[in-house]
Amino acid sequence: MRRKSEEVEREAGVVDKYRSHANGNGWVSAKATVHPSAFVSENTYVEAGAEIGAETWIGAGSWIDQGVIVGERVFVGQNVHVGPDSRLGSSAWIGSNARIGAEVRISGGVRLERDAVVADTTIIGPPPAARLNAVAHRVPPHLMPSSGTTDAAPVKRARSRYTRAA
Repeated sequence: MRRKSEEVEREAGVVDKYRSHANGNGWVSAKATVHPSAFVSENTYVEAGAEIGAETWIGAGSWIDQGVIVGERVFVGQNVHVGPDSRLGSSAWIGSNARIGAEVRISGGVRLERDAVVADTTIIGPPPAARLNAVAHRVPPHLMPSSGTTDAAPVKRARSRYTRAA
């Protein structure tokens, strides 16, 4: 029978306590938050302050360091180290044996291949605010200020089988 909790002495007199996660039996710090639907495989450690989102899968032997935030539906392969205070966006895919440094930002939907090494403070993918601002500042041609002439062709509406002919 597997133990339900484990204690690790990091420094003289400083003991970290871990509990076995119900879905996968990985070790989760008492000070970490893991969604019940997340799978944390055996021999995986989730450190204090980490947050793991819903439907995330973390492979065997991986180490999610302190303060890491992992979004929803993220895949983390086997033997991956995610450095302290890093962020993995929703639906990111991290291949096995990857090494992600401290304070790394990986946007949602990004795919890192196996054995990838990411240096500290790297940002992969545009930050969400930049994507939103790019969309918010896009101006349709018919609303552009004109000086009497326009380079834009008139907008032609696509006809659908659900619209009446005019």
